[in-house]
Amino acid sequence: MRPRDFVDYFRLRRLVRDAGAVRRWGMHSAPGEDREVVFHDGRRLLLRGGYRDYHIFDRIFLQDTYRLANLPARLGCVLDVGANIGLFACCVAPRAERVVCFEPSPGNFALLERNTAGLAHVAARQEAMAGEGGEALLHVPVDGHNTGAFSLFESDEARADAADVTVPTVTLEAVLDREGIERCGLVKMDIEGAEYAVLYATPGPVLRRVDALCGEYHRIPDGPADANMGDLAAFLRGHGFTVATEESRRKPGQGRFFARR
Repeated sequence: MRPRDFVDYFRLRRLVRDAGAVRRWGMHSAPGEDREVVFHDGRRLLLRGGYRDYHIFDRIFLQDTYRLANLPARLGCVLDVGANIGLFACCVAPRAERVVCFEPSPGNFALLERNTAGLAHVAARQEAMAGEGGEALLHVPVDGHNTGAFSLFESDEARADAADVTVPTVTLEAVLDREGIERCGLVKMDIEGAEYAVLYATPGPVLRRVDALCGEYHRIPDGPADANMGDLAAFLRGHGFTVATEESRRKPGQGRFFARR
């Protein structure tokens, strides 16, 4: 076992009951072998066997992919944009006064609602965040087990298909106004390329209501010229954020970004 595996196991033990069984299941589960993960504090999360749910759980809870450890202990209101099945929302909920989740995929949304049902200050909205309000076509992943790859853009991972669904779209500005959010402590974004349109379409006075951003940036085939992290980082710095990035070793032009005031 690698040193990192030992570290991850002991992190898992501090979080959940029956950590060994949970880890073995996460490494070898098959479709249909779902598992409820029970935290020491009584919280419960349902993960789907054979999908990427445990991988996402590992990244958020064990690896701290979104660098929550670098943020203030109390975050006020948090927006989880591209919430998937609610893992980030459940991770950040103990530190937030309110969490509003956005997830357009019907299958993911059903599990998001289940996983956050016991958290009164967490709300789920079955919408996609985009540069414009209205409707858009949500492309399904080519790999049906990669439930984090639903996208408003056609790509190698999410191609146009008969199973695509039309979903409602909302802008960041409209969400802050509609939800009555004067100050947002954190916006987390994992929206498969829509991050550029969302942020570029947000007026400066609205962005100034946001204290921190974190998320994934993506490469959009045949996308607009400014759909890249270099231009997005310059845009965010122009609105008062300090920006750090972490490029993926496997996917050039993609990675994670972290912006704070």
